[in-house]
Amino acid sequence: FLFLVLSGKIELRFKAVYYLATVEIPLETVAAGGTCGWSAIVPPYNYTLSAHATEDSELLQIRQTDLREFCEANPQLGNIVLTNIAQVIGARYELVLKALVREIQHSLKEKDPFA
Repeated sequence: FLFLVLSGKIELRFKAVYYLATVEIPLETVAAGGTCGWSAIVPPYNYTLSAHATEDSELLQIRQTDLREFCEANPQLGNIVLTNIAQVIGARYELVLKALVREIQHSLKEKDPFA
């Protein structure tokens, strides 16, 4: 399912293992007008983040098959939908990349003999 946030806030988190325990690390908060769950409509159709409401929220749930049929039946609107989803994917990729770079820099500083 793809989810549109109609109201409230949804925190997206990714899992990491830390000292043999799994922790969830916040990546982004999605507010009204935003989307989450794009992984369910893009192969291999696996969610990569968990979603948690941080306040009372209302979401619209859209089945992958319904969205695909809509896009095929309405190519111009489908193009807009898919362009918006691509922008979401790109923005999330940038967030993950920045987090990775920060972690690598932190790790290098700890190993730097001149620091």
